[in-house]
Amino acid sequence: MTGKRVIRIKFEGFHLALEDNYNLYKWKIKLKGVDKDSQLHADLLTLKQREGKDFIEKTFHLSPFVRVVHPVINGGYVMSGGSICMELLTKNGWSSAYAVESVIMQIAATLVKGKARIYFEKRQYSLARAQQSHKAVTQIHEASGWHTHPNLMDEEKMTLIRKGNHSSP
Repeated sequence: MTGKRVIRIKFEGFHLALEDNYNLYKWKIKLKGVDKDSQLHADLLTLKQREGKDFIEKTFHLSPFVRVVHPVINGGYVMSGGSICMELLTKNGWSSAYAVESVIMQIAATLVKGKARIYFEKRQYSLARAQQSHKAVTQIHEASGWHTHPNLMDEEKMTLIRKGNHSSP
């Protein structure tokens, strides 16, 4: 029998599945569990009523690169294209010793901390835009530090961040 065999793993708050047949470097994530007191949790309940989905779909490439696929999110350190702005998700911040479960839980916490909200308009993310934004913002943070808030950066750096705007698809 031929066909696509999918490996799925369920944890409390999220599910993992291989994105491609036996490629252990690409995973699909369905994030269901976020802080129940957050606005993002309320948005997920609304999403379930509107679309029948109660999760945020992401892809996770062990390069490391994580992006939101659906729904489109405003805030929460989600950049244009859906890439996520976290030092952990860079070559300098990444360690192969990290457990996938702890990385996903850190991403969930970052979304809540950044006050992520779901756009309920029909919009889609672009992989190319996500990669471009991730690269630009990573370069800026590597030059200025990860604890530098964008409002404290010079105009040249701010222009690059605007091109990879943290909140537009």
